Amino acid sequence: MQNIEKKPLGVIDALSSGFELVVRRPWVLVLPIIFNLFLWLGPQVTAKPIFDQALTMLNASVAATPGISAEAQQGLDATKSMLQSMGSSFNVLDVTATFALGVPALLGLETLSTSAPRAPWFVVGDLGTLLALALLLAFVGVLIASLYLETIARAVRRDESPRAFAPRVLKSYLNTGALMTFAVFGLIVLLSPFLIGATLISLLSQTLASFILIAGSMLVLAAVLYMTFALPAIFVSGANPLQAIWNSITIFRYNSWSAMGLVFLIYLIQMGFSLVWQQLLVGVWSAVIIVAANAFLGSGMIAAAMLYYHDRFTWLTQVRERIRQQQRPVIKG
Repeated sequence: MQNIEKKPLGVIDALSSGFELVVRRPWVLVLPIIFNLFLWLGPQVTAKPIFDQALTMLNASVAATPGISAEAQQGLDATKSMLQSMGSSFNVLDVTATFALGVPALLGLETLSTSAPRAPWFVVGDLGTLLALALLLAFVGVLIASLYLETIARAVRRDESPRAFAPRVLKSYLNTGALMTFAVFGLIVLLSPFLIGATLISLLSQTLASFILIAGSMLVLAAVLYMTFALPAIFVSGANPLQAIWNSITIFRYNSWSAMGLVFLIYLIQMGFSLVWQQLLVGVWSAVIIVAANAFLGSGMIAAAMLYYHDRFTWLTQVRERIRQQQRPVIKG
């Protein structure tokens, strides 16, 4: 209990400590760098036939529907353009980046003018195969995230035992997958009443329907904020999904302004540097440098979030333990 009077880690201190951790352990950058280079220079798996089929069906549907308004036509044109673009540029392997939570990923490097066009390694021609492959890649993405986040978390925990690495990765992998599944179903349950209500009310008032959708979006945003530290709880504290959610809610409940400040600052840094990367992305060598720089930036912010969670949760645990001891009845005699 000797550290209970110590001031908990602040936002700026957490960020600086996170980058210091990465500087001391530069090998945490190896996996995100290799991962990004693989997505950029590795094999291409295209699903162009599926997007072409969707585009054909959309054109047939439009042809069978006379009297389309100008606004509806603009929406259809935008949808057609999106389908054409995804058909020509979407690499199915990029799905791994979606599920590799926390791993700094840069997509779109293949659009460099200096990159020679490559023939697809494999062509997915039907929707069932695409969904099965996407599911497999989702599991691979979670595994990559588990390896990467555990490498950072063991530095936060100051765990130097190599024997504990593989069991912790396996445990975190299962808990992360369960957390993602829970989050998806929770999002569906949370949004369904708002979507259904907005659809029904739109028949009477578009303004009121828009207000309901905005309210639903704000509720989802609040839920996401309160779950910000769920992943750090899994990897730093070894918590199961429900414990991780509760720990994250606890951190946000008792440190609302500080936690929101950390989230906002991390988001601001990420958005700012994404614009910087776009300006600097002019050739192959610049892309390699940007991949390494983005890996360092993302790893530092992941480490900052874990350090913030670890310090605040430890401090809260110590405070609760002292209060419990003070409230414990003293038996005389």
